[in-house]
Order: sequence, then C-alpha cells, then structure tokens
Amino acid sequence: MGRRSLSVGTYGDIRRAKNQSGTPFAVTNYRGYDGKVIKVTRTGRTPAEAEANLKSFLAEISRTEDTAMADLKIPIVLEEWWEEYLETAKPPIGTERRYRSMIDNHIIRGLGGFSLREAKTPRVNRFLRDLVKATSPSSGSIAKAILQNMFGYAIRMGAITVNPVDGCAPIKGEVSEPKAWTIKQIGEMRAKLKAWDSGTDKRGMRRVSDLAQPSDFMLGTGCRPGETFAVRWSDIDFNAAPPTVLIHATVVKDEQFKTVIQEHTKTNRIRKLALPPFLVAQLLERRMTSLTEEVFPSSTGTVRNPDNFRTQWQNALGDGMSTFDELPKTFRSSVGTFIATESGADAARGQLGHSTVATTEKSYIAKVDVPKDLTEQLERFAQSGYKMDSRRVSDSVTESGSA
Repeated sequence: MGRRSLSVGTYGDIRRAKNQSGTPFAVTNYRGYDGKVIKVTRTGRTPAEAEANLKSFLAEISRTEDTAMADLKIPIVLEEWWEEYLETAKPPIGTERRYRSMIDNHIIRGLGGFSLREAKTPRVNRFLRDLVKATSPSSGSIAKAILQNMFGYAIRMGAITVNPVDGCAPIKGEVSEPKAWTIKQIGEMRAKLKAWDSGTDKRGMRRVSDLAQPSDFMLGTGCRPGETFAVRWSDIDFNAAPPTVLIHATVVKDEQFKTVIQEHTKTNRIRKLALPPFLVAQLLERRMTSLTEEVFPSSTGTVRNPDNFRTQWQNALGDGMSTFDELPKTFRSSVGTFIATESGADAARGQLGHSTVATTEKSYIAKVDVPKDLTEQLERFAQSGYKMDSRRVSDSVTESGSA
C-alpha cells in the first residue's frame, strides 16, 4: 500500500535531527492550500525547541488559505490592492495622488522589506508612530488608512486572518476649532477685496483681478473654491423662484497637473442651492459681459486654479489684517455657523454638502453659544413675592456704603 497523501493544510510526521554544524532542527512535509507539498524546517537550541518552533509555524500557516501570498513582500501586495482600489473605489484624482505618494515615499520605504506574515501589529504600529513624528498626524492617518485597506485585501484573499492595523494605537493630531467671521469682519473684507480689484499695481497699471465676486459667491452659497470655479452658466437657473445654482463638479489637477473640471464634487453629492438676491444681481450683471462657459474663469479665460486664487486672496488682504490670516475655508465655516445659528446644524450640512451633520459640526460650525431669548421667563424671578420699595432700596445702599 502506498503512502497516504496529505490533506490540504496538514503536515506529516515530524523528524528531528542535527545539521552539519550541530544545530538541532525539526522537519516535516506540509501540503499548502495551493495543493503543493513542501518541506518545512525550523531550528532550536534543543531538539524539543526545534519541534515546538516548527509546530508553531505550521499552526500559523494553517490558519491561512494562501500561504504563497502570505510570504509575498508588502510592495507586491500593495500593488495588487492598488489595482483593485482604483477599479472599485474610483477615487478623486487628488486622493489618488496623495495615496500614491504615501505608498511610494513612505510605506514602501518603511515596510517594504517585510512579508505579509512578518507585518505584525507591533511592527506596523512602530512604523506609524515614527511616520507621525517625522511628518504629521495627517500623513500618519493617510498611511494608516492605506494599510488598513491593503491588509483587508489580504484577508479577502485568504493570506492572513487578522488585520494588524486594528491593534495599532490611534493617531490624534491637534484639534483645530472651526473659526467664523462676524458680519462686521466680513463687511471689512469685502470692501478691501473690491478696492483691490479696482485698484492699480506697483507700476500704476490697473489690476487684472477678480477676487471680490468669487468671494461673494462663496459667501452667498458656502461653496468650496474648487466648486465655485467649476460653476458654468448652464448650472444657474435665473428663472427659478428664487434663482438656483447646481453644484455638481469641482476643479482639480489631472494626471499631468493641468487644472481641469472634475464632473463630481469632493463628496460625490449634487446639491441645488437657492441664490440670495445680492448674488443674483451680481451674476446677472456678470452674465452680460461673460465670454466663457465658466462663471469665474482665469484672467486668460481658462479654468481657474483655486491655489492661485488663495495666493491672490492673501495678497489682497495683506499682512496687516491678522483677523483674515486664514484661507477661504473660513468662508465655509462662517456660512455654516451663521446657518446653524439661524436654522440648525442639519440645514448647514445640506448647504455645505456634507454627508453627515457630525462633519459639519466638527469642522465648519464655530462653537458660539447663542441661547434662545429667555428674558420673559427670567423676569418671573422678579415676581417671586419679594419687592423693595424705593425708600428701603435707598436705605440699604446707604447702610452698605457706611459699612
């Protein structure tokens, strides 16, 4: 009778021996989930320890369904996951670029020498902590998200059974509270931007500048700069009551770093926003002289770059106005805070285009308590039955002063 073949995921008899240098080892045949039988060996200080090490290793690889993949290096698995990620998630260009940079410049450098099997929680946790120290909590969070997904892919493929990122320490950065400008501050800023647009440069030449009206659009809608510069005249319905604008695209940089319009927003949400009267008047006047499809094009008639706008915006406000030493994101938090105060956080969420109220409250609503007018209720304390006549009040004040 021939030798009984091994079942998938099992091993045969273990044999102990010593190698030429006298080191004890234990060896056996193991049949993997690919159906192939391989010889597996482990050493130890004693024959018993060698056998224990062998059994421990066999128990580990027996828990997986793809031992070949478990022994692949991290960079190879990353590329397999990356292909699936691009196909299924279809991330925005900006996200794809940030993830790819993190993979090439940090993850491969820090973990590229290890296999999936070797990437245990302590090793991954140490990598993330070192990355945060060397860069920032934001970079650490991006790397953690990538690794979480990559190891999740390995689990789906049967190469590992536990995601090592699950046991890593949380990454917490500095929490920046959202800021909001007052009506007075916004008025001062609008006046300064308008004066800048109509002013002259250092050579005495009239500026080719268009900052005030795009800023007013962001102020009147709560849109992001990228969404503002992606708005086309076809997105505005002047015949609606009130007139509306459809926000369904944003400006990004493509693979060649060219400024283009991406036909979906950051959150893939489409929203139709009612336009306030002051903004409708501006847009109608602007429409009469516009020669481009975009409402707010660059000075050369192309798609406007939000980064360039931010630089121009800062130059216009100047260093002397520390109150406005913020990017136009504060427009959104100012709008969000105002709407939340007037109509509640969910109304602010809808206007700003967030998926959840939690996002709006965390990053776009300044922590300003505006309690309800309770003066009528508080006045009831004065009706509690204790009253002083004017003579007794005067005597009390006199006695207090004498003391």
